Amino acid sequence: MKQNSPLKNLSTTLTAEHRVMWDKLEMLNILITQYKQNPSASYFSEFYKISTSMIQLIRNHIDKENNQFFPQIEKLLKSFEVEELNKLV
Repeated sequence: MKQNSPLKNLSTTLTAEHRVMWDKLEMLNILITQYKQNPSASYFSEFYKISTSMIQLIRNHIDKENNQFFPQIEKLLKSFEVEELNKLV
């Protein structure tokens, strides 16, 4: 089980990043509501800051999934399991 520790750590990191993305999305929704009620450059500035950080987070997250997480999972699965999963996507 010790050999799976890096995979577990990566899984924990990716799960935490999902939470951060949802939190940022919620912040963006709040800012949109506030901006609609009172258009102001400060709301737009904050919206821009959060959205650009979210874009960077998503890019890095997808890179981790594609180049680290999924290849490690494929190594753990039997070939027929990988084939079955590939049929689903």
